[in-house]
Amino acid sequence: MIDINLDRQSRHTLSRQLYEELRRLIVTGQLPPTAPLPASRSFSKDLGLSRATVVAAFARLKQEGYIEAVDGSGTFVSTSLPAQPIKPAQES
Repeated sequence: MIDINLDRQSRHTLSRQLYEELRRLIVTGQLPPTAPLPASRSFSKDLGLSRATVVAAFARLKQEGYIEAVDGSGTFVSTSLPAQPIKPAQES
């Protein structure tokens, strides 16, 4: 299981926190290229989050090139990461 730290008292949304934690694990190599990510349903259950929260974090990671979804096979860390990690967007 992936070790994720979320602060439910944080001013940042759980989706943003999950995105940032996964991005950190990918950028630091703790989640190496081609590493599989858990299915959104099981991951949300393990973390005590809604599936929509996990799906939103995965969607942002995919949009920025950190992960890839392979139909019928799952979601994996991209083999080619962004050259410059994208800084998280500021929340209002």
